[in-house]
Amino acid sequence: MKARLIVLPSDLDYQPIEPCVVVESDGEHLTIVRGVDVYYLGEKPIDALTLDDLARFRVQSAILSDVRELANNDIFSREFREEVWQWHAEFLRQLREQQPPVVQPD
Repeated sequence: MKARLIVLPSDLDYQPIEPCVVVESDGEHLTIVRGVDVYYLGEKPIDALTLDDLARFRVQSAILSDVRELANNDIFSREFREEVWQWHAEFLRQLREQQPPVVQPD
């Protein structure tokens, strides 16, 4: 199953309760999975996903990961959640390392 993480700007400062991931199943059927919530996104290749596609979910700013092939296809399984959590933690770590340090005025 192909997937992409959605990282909100606030995720860089605070650990989110659940990672948000878009999965592609049955060809071009896209679904957003966040915790136990599942939202149908539409019919489109996951490689072509843009922030405009997320606008109806009130996402104005986000970082989309590269596409990754997930080992587990059952979005409600423990293994799927663990795989997504590990990927999300690593992706956040990389993003935080790339962020310039905040300079506080004197």
